[in-house]
Amino acid sequence: MSTGVFLLLLRLAILGETATADVARLESAKNVGLAALEEGNLDEARRRFETVRQLAPSEALGWANGAVVALRAKDLAQARTLLAEALRRAPQDSRVLALEGTRRELAGDAAGAVEAYERAAAADPQSPRAQYLLGVAAARLYDTARAGTAFERAAVLAPESVAIKELLVDYRMWEERGGQWRPKDDPMAMMLSLR
Repeated sequence: MSTGVFLLLLRLAILGETATADVARLESAKNVGLAALEEGNLDEARRRFETVRQLAPSEALGWANGAVVALRAKDLAQARTLLAEALRRAPQDSRVLALEGTRRELAGDAAGAVEAYERAAAADPQSPRAQYLLGVAAARLYDTARAGTAFERAAVLAPESVAIKELLVDYRMWEERGGQWRPKDDPMAMMLSLR
């Protein structure tokens, strides 16, 4: 075997080990970041999702998970920046679109939130989360027809969801009485509760 071929094979072996190590680091960063987020350790989650973005910059969920951390920290500007990057990488990802709706809702842009949730529902018509969030956002705008339709779809898509069933019963009760129903739930809590 010539020296050139040997060096090429050695280089490929080293690159292969590096790639395997990076994959392991990436998976570890994702898992530890999600666990830290669940525990409310936002600093650790932020660091881990920064590592995810460094190791896999084209992966949208690394950017989206960073945005979840920013939203939990009430840093709407950072969340907007991270979500813009996530949407650039995955413009039709229902999860990212729903998160953008949550960001808009937290920023006080109710109409923008409805638009983002509609896009999320269109991107994944089988997503009960997108329908649920669309219904809540529409109800906040007193768009009862749109809210009712979205709640009904969410209930059909996730018949086992207690949260959706309770919300639908509450909504129907208000509708029967002819009153206006407005949810009081925190949009971020709702986004995270429907996994």
